[in-house]
Amino acid sequence: MSLKYRELKREALHLLRGPSFVMIFLLTSIAAAVVYTMRGTFLIYATVQVFHDMMNLLIGLLAGIVVTTYSITIVALQLTSTQFSPRVIRHLLSQDLYTQITLGSFLSWIIFCLIIKFWILSPLPFDAPPGYTAILWVNAAIYGAFFLLAVLLPHFILTIAQNINAAHIIRKIALHTLDVVAEEAQAWEQMEKAEAPAASENDCYVKSKRFGYIQEIDHEAIRHWLRRHPGVLFVEQSRSVGAFLTAGAPIFRFRLSATLAEAQRHQLMQKTGHFLQRCYSVGQFRSFRQDVHFGIRQIVDIAIRAISPAVNDPTTAINCLDYLGQLVLSLTEYRMPTGRVNRYRNEPLYVRTVTFDQIVNQAFDQIYHFGRHDYAVLSRTFSLLNTCVRAVSKQEHLYVLGDEIGEFVEDLLRQIEMETIQAHVSQVQLARLAGIARRTCDDWLAKTEEFAEMGNKMRLLHEKIQNDSRRLQALHDALNS
Repeated sequence: MSLKYRELKREALHLLRGPSFVMIFLLTSIAAAVVYTMRGTFLIYATVQVFHDMMNLLIGLLAGIVVTTYSITIVALQLTSTQFSPRVIRHLLSQDLYTQITLGSFLSWIIFCLIIKFWILSPLPFDAPPGYTAILWVNAAIYGAFFLLAVLLPHFILTIAQNINAAHIIRKIALHTLDVVAEEAQAWEQMEKAEAPAASENDCYVKSKRFGYIQEIDHEAIRHWLRRHPGVLFVEQSRSVGAFLTAGAPIFRFRLSATLAEAQRHQLMQKTGHFLQRCYSVGQFRSFRQDVHFGIRQIVDIAIRAISPAVNDPTTAINCLDYLGQLVLSLTEYRMPTGRVNRYRNEPLYVRTVTFDQIVNQAFDQIYHFGRHDYAVLSRTFSLLNTCVRAVSKQEHLYVLGDEIGEFVEDLLRQIEMETIQAHVSQVQLARLAGIARRTCDDWLAKTEEFAEMGNKMRLLHEKIQNDSRRLQALHDALNS
């Protein structure tokens, strides 16, 4: 079971232990004991006319509850989407299994009651007693409606009240993204950094017949096709999942063996082109499937709105940063490939993916830019980068994190020199911020010692951050004095 569904199960069971449900279960147990003691059975007996009235009451009651509850829910979600992100509604309704099951349960029970009313009770005379089968069906409808009204409806209302909370929305997105990371990690283990084959006049291109966002690409099917058709020398994916694809733009490039006869070559080219057209999906929205970048983009959007002057909610922005730090940390633990183009080992399939560099920039750059005068946002950003640095085990990942730290430190020092940040933070806060940034630089420098060799780019970055650390130390001492 994925993280997302384990969390959903835990939350559902936690809500059932609330005081309101304790009262419902207690009163229901007392009522059931009294009914069984006085009557000896739980079946409801009445005439066909009374059963008709019961069905009318249940149908009207359930339909009214569905309309009212979901109208209020849509209004609440609209307000939430305006404050945080317009993608919240799609995430909580179209992509939330529990919400869909609840709506389906109420609507299906309305249809069930209508079937009982018109197909089972209508043929019977109004003043005659119904048969035993009809009594069972009507009782099933009544007790099912009791369950929907007494258990599912209050549980759904509590769940919606929890789901429109900003912290809960951020956590849901993060859990969904972590599930995607865990799935993609299985493919990353089979990939290696590679250079795409040089273009040739013999290359064949598969162009998109639709436009929209690339939602999924079936790599396993393409790998199986390459094993079955050795005449296809390689297949290269031209766009990464999540990118916008225009109609007529190439989505795949492949090359056939020059040793094939002309007829075989033409037939294999046609078959491969038709097959690759079926190996990707394009839609109007981006999806979580294979798209790690999408979840991070959503959390960043919420953080940017939270620190905007209109909302002014830095706590939510810090909450977003905490989960972004966890996502970046999980990418380092799963050893995400750093190459823009990666190749499946021993197979001629070249895949374009979002790089670790792009993920880190997306996660922190915009939040830092819009919160660069906020002490809480700046300090938490440096602390999270420091946490990621301590856990990193790949030199390419360490370089990306060091480059990000270097950019932020340079901007912080520039703000201090130009005295643009002093109007927003106190001298004590500025001293603490300089200390946090210096420790982040020092920890990065210490981490580089774990690697025996460093390339030229790494050495240049090492010298730069070493110099920044000295400047921060001098600034920290001057502010404290």
